[in-house]
Amino acid sequence: MNTASHPFDQFAERLNKLERRNRRLTSMLVLLLVAGGLVLLGAAQKAERQPSESLVLRDSAGKERARLAIGKEGPALQFLNDRGQPLATVGTSNDALLLRLFDRNGHLQTGVALEQDGVALVNYDSDGQLQRGRGALLVTNGVFGRD
Repeated sequence: MNTASHPFDQFAERLNKLERRNRRLTSMLVLLLVAGGLVLLGAAQKAERQPSESLVLRDSAGKERARLAIGKEGPALQFLNDRGQPLATVGTSNDALLLRLFDRNGHLQTGVALEQDGVALVNYDSDGQLQRGRGALLVTNGVFGRD
C-alpha cells in the first residue's frame, strides 16, 4: 500500500463531501429565496386587487380631518374635528342625498335628506329629544343670512 497516496485520497474524499454539502446548502438557499419571493409576490398581488375603501385628508399636523369612503349606504364625505370626531357627513343612501351634522359627542344633531318624495328634516335638542314643528326649524336665516 502506498502511504503517499493515502492522505491525498482522504483529502480528495473530504473535499468531495464538502463540495456536495455546499451544493445542497446552495440549492436549499435558492429554494428558500424563490419561495420567499413567491410569497411576497402573492401578497403584493392581493394588495393590488383590493380597491381603496377610503381616501383620507390630513391637516398640516397629520391629523385626519376628512374622509371620502364607500359605506354600507353608499359613498360619503365625512368631516372630522381636530380630535377625529365626526362633525358632518354628506353622502347618498337609497336614492337620497343626505347631510348630517353631529354634536360634540358624535351623535346626530341635525339631518337633511333630499329624497324623491320631498325633503326630510330631523333635529335633536341637547338632551337628544327629537324636535318637531317650529322647534325643529330656525326662525332666522342662520348661516344663509346675507351680510
